[in-house]
Amino acid sequence: AAVATRWRNIALGSGIAALGFAAVAAWSLSRSEDSSAAPASVTFAYRPILPAIGRSVVSISQDGRLIAQTVSDSNGVLQTAVRDLGSTRQSVIIGTEGCLDPVFSPDNQWVLCLARGTLQKVPVAGGPPTLVVEDVNGTAAVSRDGIVYFTRNNAGLWSVPITGGTATQLTTLDTARHEFSHWMPVPLPGGKTILFNSYSTPLANSFIEALDLESGKRTVLVRGAVHPRYAASGHLLYARDGAIFASKFDAATLSLGDAAVPVLDNVFWSQTDGSAAYDVSANGTLVFFDNAEFTVPTRVAWVDRSGREELAIPDRGHWAEPRLSPDQRWIAVSRKLENWQIWLFDRSRNVLSELTRGEGVSFSAVWMPDSRSLVHTRESPVYDVYRQRIDGSLPAAVMSTPFDKNPSSVSPEGQYVAYTEVIAQDEVVIAAIDSGTSYVFDPGGAEQRNGVFSPDGRWFVYEEFAAGRPPQVYVRPLRGPGGRTVVSAGGGDQPRFTKGGREIVYRRGPSVFAAQFDPATGDAGTPVELFRKSVAGRLNSERSAGYDVTPDGSRFLMIISEPRPEALPNTVITNWFDELRRKVPR
Repeated sequence: AAVATRWRNIALGSGIAALGFAAVAAWSLSRSEDSSAAPASVTFAYRPILPAIGRSVVSISQDGRLIAQTVSDSNGVLQTAVRDLGSTRQSVIIGTEGCLDPVFSPDNQWVLCLARGTLQKVPVAGGPPTLVVEDVNGTAAVSRDGIVYFTRNNAGLWSVPITGGTATQLTTLDTARHEFSHWMPVPLPGGKTILFNSYSTPLANSFIEALDLESGKRTVLVRGAVHPRYAASGHLLYARDGAIFASKFDAATLSLGDAAVPVLDNVFWSQTDGSAAYDVSANGTLVFFDNAEFTVPTRVAWVDRSGREELAIPDRGHWAEPRLSPDQRWIAVSRKLENWQIWLFDRSRNVLSELTRGEGVSFSAVWMPDSRSLVHTRESPVYDVYRQRIDGSLPAAVMSTPFDKNPSSVSPEGQYVAYTEVIAQDEVVIAAIDSGTSYVFDPGGAEQRNGVFSPDGRWFVYEEFAAGRPPQVYVRPLRGPGGRTVVSAGGGDQPRFTKGGREIVYRRGPSVFAAQFDPATGDAGTPVELFRKSVAGRLNSERSAGYDVTPDGSRFLMIISEPRPEALPNTVITNWFDELRRKVPR
């Protein structure tokens, strides 16, 4: 009863899901009444309580009862949704606002999640978050003895008690092997060893390894794979090319069987993030995101200031980040097929073509003033900033650092590029394109993203985050004296200048707002809501803008989700170990 009063309870809208939950509840009851009974496997699918964001992380509690994933409310606020498989209801945990990638503690009392570079724990029953440790990147894990294993950027794996304290470094990156990160820690039984993903690109250079916590010895178990999981049935699970593979595995000796067998197909995954959307409990309940059901097709559309929509690119697909060239002839847009690449649409000829290619992803295109070249993010293996001509000329690196970078704007004369650098907290960096010299726009400030130069080059608008509050849009002089002015009211992100720099537009969830701006004084007017549109989510943890606008502010270039109310992306299989043992006998 206490849990029910703290959660936001909303009944399921799917009869299929309700039947599935009823079956699981009945199975749980039969297990409690007769532990000797051998329950039959039950498979069912359901929709998340709120729209799920496009990240391939889902978590199930060790007792197989609770499932957690990240969702987004109507205002774009991230939260953790939890499903209790013993009932027909689903909930959002109060206190998880702004959190990503939830995982359960072994006692099922806490959910741990990422919040702006920190790892926090929130009671499963709901309540205020508690800081566990700072400077965290990637999904964490908790051992049965209360030790949290997590990743730090360019600093390998670390551990810290779940109660907090001083973190201990466990691994360092092997630069000779071009390791990018150590992700997805998995504590093994006995408390002496953890699995992890030594990630690099291409996929063939990404390994599943075991770490001896006493000696520090690393043992390579699998090559060319990501996202390890240990199954108590005596199997090692991992992802490759949208499939889950299993091998016989002795956790004590770290010995593997002779061959790996694909045991699950069509799983939503992200090679770039080293993750796949699946998890398995200690008692054999499997949860995964069905790729065909989870992936939402999108279209690129023009939307006027009243919300009227017109198709901009005829082809529907998995689009993101549209960018209109300064001469308005070209649209650059990110598209996911096998991985993220940049495509060009020639509006004068109605022709769509692929610009970037390769095993590593490319995205976040920003046009140069000449409309004949652009800068973009390219994986190499970190996200570096590259410049490329639209005729496909070989790209050249503009800025290469040990940290991921997402460009957001090029100065009017084409001399500087602004990008968000992903460190412990995001920073806006301004770099000279030719020389590569750079500086942090607001050193020591709060987390900032999506900085944009004004058309006259005098002003800079950006979004900034403060703990426990939604992001706000600010504008300030690019150089010289002068403080900042808040533009948004009640939160906002993804700002853009329009009308020759006399207006700033921004988004807040599905709403688009506009505020007048005086470039002579730096004063901003009262924001006015222009329209609301159910748009698709942004790419890469919202570090890049998901729309563009014409210079005169008359039309917006937006990514619109194709409605799929019938989709049931989340699949649960109870008693999955029986099937696993049949496919991969011990």
